[in-house]
Amino acid sequence: MTAATIIEPVTIRYTSLDHWWRSAWAQEPAIAWSHIPASQRDQARQAAFAVLAGLQGPGSWLEHTRTFCYTTAPRATPSPATQTRQLTTTAGRPAQ
Repeated sequence: MTAATIIEPVTIRYTSLDHWWRSAWAQEPAIAWSHIPASQRDQARQAAFAVLAGLQGPGSWLEHTRTFCYTTAPRATPSPATQTRQLTTTAGRPAQ
């Protein structure tokens, strides 16, 4: 068996604009949102909702597709040196 990289599209569906907003705060978009002063976040959220409202599908859902990639490979057989190496602490004593 050799290494193989798999590329898969994953569609994410939000059931509402509020669902999208909650998800945005639980994932990487939170980094960008956190730079908006708290006093202006509600205004920014309303502006985002205005844009997203035009993208909603039937039933008020939003969806987007992300591409996920991962690589699988067989595990290498450990060398004898790796098998016998003893973990030590920074003081040079065996780890407990």
